[in-house]
Amino acid sequence: MKYFQPREFRCKDGTEYPASMVDAVLAPFVEGVLDPIREEFGAPLVVTSGYRTRSWNHIIGGAARSRHMAGDAADIAPAMATRDRVKALRNVVYDMERAGRLPALGGFGAYVGWIHVDARPRKPDGKLALWVGRGIGSEKA
Repeated sequence: MKYFQPREFRCKDGTEYPASMVDAVLAPFVEGVLDPIREEFGAPLVVTSGYRTRSWNHIIGGAARSRHMAGDAADIAPAMATRDRVKALRNVVYDMERAGRLPALGGFGAYVGWIHVDARPRKPDGKLALWVGRGIGSEKA
């Protein structure tokens, strides 16, 4: 993991990212999705939401089968995010995906203030789960 550390993925309820999942889940997600995105974007990224406990996910109204609970999802934004910088980050991910440079990416959601990426298994046709969100911000830091 070149650009990210497990502590950045701790749940907002204070629960650390489970140590038993770092090597098997977090490291492949970071190395296969987040590090390449960060490298291509060329500037620091902030994890606004990483791992979520089931109870925290329920409290914040997260999806019932959120990949955040599986530990292989993150909401990210550029450091000092602006709409233009988030849009640029979104475009980097789109371009990388179209070029076949993010084979570990399974889900991608675009929002006004951040993007969501995860490593869910792809659909049988090989396509990503894609959506555009209506939120204006992720969880409070």
